[in-house]
Amino acid sequence: MSEFSRRDFLRAGVGVAAGVVLGTEGQPAAIATQNKVHELTGETPGNAGVNNAIQDEYGAVNAETTRKYAVANEHSITLTGPVIEEIIFRAVPSYWMDAHNNRKAEKLDPFKLDIDENMPMKNVLFGHGLAAPTAQEVGMGLLTATAFAYTHNLTLKNSGGNKQKLGFDSRTVPVAQFGLGLVFSGLQRFFGLGSNTAAHIAFNTAGVRMMKR
Repeated sequence: MSEFSRRDFLRAGVGVAAGVVLGTEGQPAAIATQNKVHELTGETPGNAGVNNAIQDEYGAVNAETTRKYAVANEHSITLTGPVIEEIIFRAVPSYWMDAHNNRKAEKLDPFKLDIDENMPMKNVLFGHGLAAPTAQEVGMGLLTATAFAYTHNLTLKNSGGNKQKLGFDSRTVPVAQFGLGLVFSGLQRFFGLGSNTAAHIAFNTAGVRMMKR
């Protein structure tokens, strides 16, 4: 059985602090990266879902409507959204990967010798602390980062009454979201769920502050 050691809690605490710093400092870096992508490709980078929501609600995307959107949706942008997304895109895949590895190990060891049944959840909450990611972790990180970026190109449009139509904006390049997905995945596997969630919250909070200026 796994036991949560002092080292586990220490690593998780350091991870949360690191996540806050990375998330806060990552906002200007993400903007600079998106501007560079626009300069090189001519494509519009960013969050198509947010842009569409602003346009659908206020008719146009500009400084004033962006500020209004940020004020009206601050709680979901800075708290509930990041928590839900980190559970879906980081915690669930992390748990599945380790649980799958455990099942494979159990087949090789029918007597379940040295098989830690609590390992998947422990790694979700506290990370494993290994410096070098495995090929499996890299693959899962790339896959989840792609899915995370993809969802930011999904759009909802009012189509009459209370009905909304789901769409996909192929013109917007979610380059920052893909990069952040990789960072958040690495944080979760190394430090645990608190670190990537803290980073996501800090990143979005910094973004909302800029939107409200």
